[in-house]
Amino acid sequence: MFRAKLQRALYVLAWVVAAARGEAPLSSSDLSCEAGSGGAAPELPPLPTWTTLEEATKADYDAMGVEYSAHVDAKLPETLIAMLRAQAGAKLGQPVDLLEHGLQTATRAERGGESDEVCY
Repeated sequence: MFRAKLQRALYVLAWVVAAARGEAPLSSSDLSCEAGSGGAAPELPPLPTWTTLEEATKADYDAMGVEYSAHVDAKLPETLIAMLRAQAGAKLGQPVDLLEHGLQTATRAERGGESDEVCY
């Protein structure tokens, strides 16, 4: 029972973080579960009950796909730009930073006639 409550609490916390990022329509009143507070527990999808991927059903995999799309695929451009920005300024003892090095390498590969898969 403690584990289920802990999992639910962590799940609600994840929803709160998502709401803070503008990803889920929750407000603080949605999270109040105390009697007389006027708030109700948020409607959350059920937590998975499987513990290994072999136990997961097609519906479980479908749900994982929806979550993955919402939290990974939808943010891919932002993630890639953040990764590039993180390389700026990191020279690692070299005359150019990692961002400039990557741009130089891709430019040289493109000018050398390499395919898009190599250049980008």
